[in-house]
Formats: sequence, structure tokens, C-alpha cells
Amino acid sequence: MNKTKLGISANAFAAMIFLAGLFGILPVIVMTGAVLLLDESDWLKRMAVKALAFILMLEVLSAFIGILGSCFNIFENLFSMLPFFTFSFFNGFISVLNSIVSILTKIGLLIYALLSYKGKYAKVPLVENLINKNM
Repeated sequence: MNKTKLGISANAFAAMIFLAGLFGILPVIVMTGAVLLLDESDWLKRMAVKALAFILMLEVLSAFIGILGSCFNIFENLFSMLPFFTFSFFNGFISVLNSIVSILTKIGLLIYALLSYKGKYAKVPLVENLINKNM
């Protein structure tokens, strides 16, 4: 079993990086940076970059949903003077979308952490080709 410079297994450290994503993006950035600078394991480097890319992708998706919600708020404020226009459906829809993205993020991070801990190659669908092309 491969050990990192910290003395723990590479599998456990990769799982910790994915689990750190539950607490935000900053711990993942710090841990990924440490792996890229200090460790020799190519597998661990790939898993760290995948964790960071997965979280960044979902943060961008969440920001896009937030922008969409803001756009609906602008239209709601513009048309609020007219009694027959209502945008409450859209605000509820945006709220549900944010909740779904949040739940899928947490489930994805837990699954990828478990796969990494078992030493399996966690294939993150939307970032796999990007990482394979650039690493």
C-alpha cells in the first residue's frame, strides 16, 4: 500500500480530499496543492485533481443557477405592477434546483470518497476527459 509523505495511505488521503469537499472548496484546494507539490503518486495526484475539478464544476453550476434566479427576480420586480404576472413558480423552481445540486454534490463526494478509499479509480463523468487530456 502506498504511503504519502504524511504517513497515511494514498487511498485514505484521496478519500479525505473528496470528503473535504463537504466543507467547501478551500480545504480541497489546500489538500490538492499539497499532493501536487509533495507527493509522487500519480494515482493520488489524479484523484486530487478530480476532486477539485468535480467541486469546481458543481460550484459553477450552482453559480449559474443563482444567476438564473437573479434574472427571474429582475423580471418579477419589473412586472410586479401587473396583477396577472407571477413568477413565484420560477423562484420555487430555482430553489428546488439548488437543493438538487446540493444533494447530488454531497452524494457524489461520498461515493467518490468510498471508491478512492477502496483504491478504485473514481471516474468523474464530466471531468474525466479534461483531466486525461491535461495530465
